[in-house]
Amino acid sequence: DCVMLSISFESDFLNLLPLLSQAKIPFLTKERSEQDPIIVAGGAAVTINPEPIADFCDAIFIGEADESMTEIVAALRTSSSKKEKLEALKKVEGIWICSDPLTYHRRIVKDINKTKAHTEIYTPHTEMGDLALIEVQRGCPRVCKFCAAGFIYAPFRERDLRLIKKEILEALNYRKKIGLIGADLLSSPNLSEIMRFVLENGGTSSPSSVRVDGLTPEILDLLVQSGHKTLSLAPETGSDALRKTLNKNFTNDLILKKTE
Repeated sequence: DCVMLSISFESDFLNLLPLLSQAKIPFLTKERSEQDPIIVAGGAAVTINPEPIADFCDAIFIGEADESMTEIVAALRTSSSKKEKLEALKKVEGIWICSDPLTYHRRIVKDINKTKAHTEIYTPHTEMGDLALIEVQRGCPRVCKFCAAGFIYAPFRERDLRLIKKEILEALNYRKKIGLIGADLLSSPNLSEIMRFVLENGGTSSPSSVRVDGLTPEILDLLVQSGHKTLSLAPETGSDALRKTLNKNFTNDLILKKTE
């Protein structure tokens, strides 16, 4: 009835047509029949700009879909015809029907503790398949001007520490390496406690972001205990003045000091 795709990066737009081709689904929505499935795309890349793939999708979800899935399924069950299903989908907050004029409305999840935000399918046949991924925070308080995360995932939110610890204990049954997801993890007051909790329970952790001005001897020690041998500090530019205009307010001197 429906094929739903999560597209995180613009370069993955190029994978959409080969996927449709292998499923023998016509590329253009106007060329599809009543028997072809409804194609819905979501994810970070289409939240930034849904237009490039609008001709190939029936609908696009803009924003955070955590709470919307039951609404989408209910809309698809309302009737048998594709036209009526699309009319029902139109009423779901965040959905844009691509045949309509673009009305950009980003859906935001108010409480990110109410829905699951961790690895559900464990398989080595995927990127980072050796990790169990757990979301620690969403959005970013820094809002660097070159980075979409601070804008499309605003406002900045942190998940409950007790919930994260519960998810870590469950995930350690499947993977011994925990990938901690967040755009500015070193701003979290709970990061060192989370990393220590993973170690105490027989695992290691890998943070998705490390910002140079947040590095402390304690965090470095926890990274070493987790087996890290390299670290990306992302200075972005060699110019202090240019870096400041990007909202990265740390200096070359600090980068060299933290490197030492």
